[in-house]
Formats: sequence, C-alpha cells, structure tokens
Amino acid sequence: TEPGLTRILGGAFRIYNDSISADLTFSDTLALGSVGAAVQSVLSVFYHLNTPTNNGNECAKGIWFGDTNLVSSWAPGSELTPGQGWQYRGWLYNRQTNEYFSTGKFYNPFATDLDGAGPCAGSFGSPYNIPGQDWVTVGCSNVGDINSGPYEVFVVMEPENRPENLSPFVFRIYWQNLIVTSLTCRRRDNMFTQRQNFPRARIHITR
Repeated sequence: TEPGLTRILGGAFRIYNDSISADLTFSDTLALGSVGAAVQSVLSVFYHLNTPTNNGNECAKGIWFGDTNLVSSWAPGSELTPGQGWQYRGWLYNRQTNEYFSTGKFYNPFATDLDGAGPCAGSFGSPYNIPGQDWVTVGCSNVGDINSGPYEVFVVMEPENRPENLSPFVFRIYWQNLIVTSLTCRRRDNMFTQRQNFPRARIHITR
C-alpha cells in the first residue's frame, strides 16, 4: 500500500557515470499529471455570493465557485478522479472569530460538490450545479453576512478521505483574502492562484 496514490511530486531520474539527478514537479505523470498543470494554468477562478436554496433571499449567506451565469471558470482538465488520492475542498474563514466553515468536498469543479448546498441549506430552491454552500437555516451555523468584511474564501487540494474534523489542509491553491463589502450579491469576484504554494524539488546524488 506504500507509497499510496496521494503523491504531490514526481519525476524521472537521469543517470550519469558518477551521479543521478531528478527534477520533481507537481504536474509529473507520477504525481498530479495534467490536472496539476491545469490548476496552475489560470491566474484566478471566480466565486460569487447568492443563496439558491432560499430563492436568493439572505443572499450573502451563500458562496458558489462560478460566475453569475453559474459557469465554473476553472481550467479544462482540472477534474480529479475519485480513488486516485486527491480531492478539492472549499473553505470560508472568519478572521474575527477564527472560525473555518467547509463549503464541501469535490472532484469536479464543473459540477455539484459532494454535499450539494450543505447541511444548512434552505428548502426554497435548488443548489447550483457548481461547488458551493448555503447557510440559511436558522441556528444551523455561525456563518453571518459573508459580505460584512471579516470573511475570506479559499480552495485547498487535500488527501482523499481526510477526516472531517481537521483544520484546512495546508495546500491552498486558490484564495481571496478579503471578501470586500462592496462586492454585493450576484456579482463575481476572484480567488487568485497561489503559485508560490505549488511545490517543486530537485534531487542530485553523487558517489
């Protein structure tokens, strides 16, 4: 079962008379392959605020990873394959209260995530066919007005089947550090690609 399928870097060794070396990359076929290349290929991806499961009422209590036409802006080829070691997960963070709220896990950024609109969704409308979450059921969560100033949103890539009760995985790939109060509902904004977080390594062994 080792090393398993959750591989973050890969690369082929080059063999010389007195040494071997390798450049290890996130997009190598032994790691994330073409998906690794795809998620790094865009400058940003869109999100917007709305609450489809409450007919758009209390619209600043929902966040969805797509534009206002409900189209994902992720690069083609970003879909992960279930059972191959990795999954995406979205997070909302309140800096004032230091609380993290999961928006759901997903493999395909062009379809609904694994928990739909989430456990705090309403019953007056259907979730969008993109990853996201509504928090409109009274008393269900501590999420307030996402547009009030202290919130940020990001997406991580995490090992598959990681326990639910852990803090967000460190591999943050898209991030908006401030959901500005001027955004208002049903307007798109950017989560920016965190290229500095994508790993790379070089190995050189001599005798």
